[in-house]
Amino acid sequence: MLLPDPDARRPMEPADFLKCIDDDERRDRYSAVLERLDPLAGVIRERFFAVDGIPDLRIIKNAPKGDTELRDIVGAVFIADGLLDWFFEIDEFTRGFIDIQYPFGKWSVAKIGAMWAYAHEVFHFVRRHALVEKHFGKSRDVRHALEFDADMCAVAVIYRFVQFKENTGDELQLKMAVLKSLFFIVRAEIDQSSIKEYEGSPTHPHTAARLWDLVCKLSMLHDTGRTNPDFVNPISIQHSLVMLDMVKDLERKYLMAKNRDFESSVIGDFLCQNSELKFTRSRHEQWDEISRLIDYFSTLPREDVDNDKSIGFIVNGLFSMPSKHSDAGV
Repeated sequence: MLLPDPDARRPMEPADFLKCIDDDERRDRYSAVLERLDPLAGVIRERFFAVDGIPDLRIIKNAPKGDTELRDIVGAVFIADGLLDWFFEIDEFTRGFIDIQYPFGKWSVAKIGAMWAYAHEVFHFVRRHALVEKHFGKSRDVRHALEFDADMCAVAVIYRFVQFKENTGDELQLKMAVLKSLFFIVRAEIDQSSIKEYEGSPTHPHTAARLWDLVCKLSMLHDTGRTNPDFVNPISIQHSLVMLDMVKDLERKYLMAKNRDFESSVIGDFLCQNSELKFTRSRHEQWDEISRLIDYFSTLPREDVDNDKSIGFIVNGLFSMPSKHSDAGV
């Protein structure tokens, strides 16, 4: 009988994936990252409606990082081991000029990177994005709005996870700790991404836009558990300015480590060129249009929305419903 090829590319349950790693140090690194994901799923269950539950997690062995995805039809999130390896590379790179041990000790950058990738894909499932696409189509603005929704929910739940873990702590310091690790993950993606135009690709916004969205979202989150979407709370404005300065400082450190000058900063250039929101306005307007439908769909059994009857929710005044401004809101 032929034995399975140990180097074959295949999806595995996390425990089985760890068992097949012969190198003890490498196995410990993977384990330290993957053990964060189940508790994170628990926070998603607590803070967001997860009517269909949380999708299963599978690790794809011997796969490039781009193979990470949600397969909605089978209810599973697939994370490529190549993506985990990339997070470790970024973590090691940052240690050359900044030591990030907070909030998760060693490999904090890699751990938050894995949590970010996992939560983003989970929220595509929990927030029923595939069903929303059935009603609104797959235009650039709709797809960008759904990516924006997954990003905002992901960073919110990571922040709440850190908040629960620490139990006490200054709001702003916790936000900065989350953003610091996420900055290097997103910044490395900007350099590697095939998306060069600030308008984004047909499916995803430019990664620099996503970074600034994270800053805005974290600024809005407060201990009340409710967001401040219009920045009427002066604390939100204060937090955004502090985190903006932190991002500028991290960008300088990143570019110096890459032997590049600050004038080459993509995220700085994007911020200047998007000062009148010419690259993000239509996506935000689309999200404003569909976000309440997403909120509503995500609370209903799948059989109640996976059919033509759900069109009636739109014409029956759904969009006049007041926003709950929960962590899911922006």
